[in-house]
Amino acid sequence: ANNITLTSTSTIDEAADDTTADITTAGTLALTAVGGAIGAAGATGALDLVVGTLQATTNAGGIFLRESSGLIIGGNGVQTTGGNAAIEITLAAGNLTLNEDITAAGSGDVTLVLSAADAQLITDNANDGLTGSSTLPFIGMSGGVFGLEDSQIGSMDEFAESLLCGHA
Repeated sequence: ANNITLTSTSTIDEAADDTTADITTAGTLALTAVGGAIGAAGATGALDLVVGTLQATTNAGGIFLRESSGLIIGGNGVQTTGGNAAIEITLAAGNLTLNEDITAAGSGDVTLVLSAADAQLITDNANDGLTGSSTLPFIGMSGGVFGLEDSQIGSMDEFAESLLCGHA
C-alpha cells in the first residue's frame, strides 16, 4: 500500500463540498496544515477519505474528516495544537481503531460519528484514547454519535467503561 504525506502552509480542503472521496490509499495518510484547518465543518464540508491509517495535525483551525469505511488512527494521532479547535471524524461504515490519541487543544470538542449499526470504537492499549488540555468525558450517544467535551474522564478505558456500565 502507498503512503501519502500532505503538508500545507494553509488550509487542506476539498475543491467541492460533497461526499466524494478526495484522497484514497490503503496505506497511511499523514496530513499537516500549518496556519489553517483540515476540511471544514458542516454536513458536506469534511475532507472525504478512503484510507487505511490516518494521522493529522493542525496548529490553527479544526480537523473535519469523513471516512467511507473503517479507519485506524496511527502515526502521531490526530491533533489540533492551537486555539480551541474542534475535531470531527465521521465514518460512513466500519470501525474506528485508536492506535494513537485524538487530542483537541484548549476547549476544543472531539466528535466521533460511527454510522454503521454494528460499528465499534476500538483502542489497542490503555495509553491510547481521547484527550484535551484537561480531559474529555463522554457526554452522550445517539445513533452512533459520540460527543466529547473538555472536562472529566481521562482515559479511553474510563470512557469505554462508562459506555459498558451505562453511565453515559
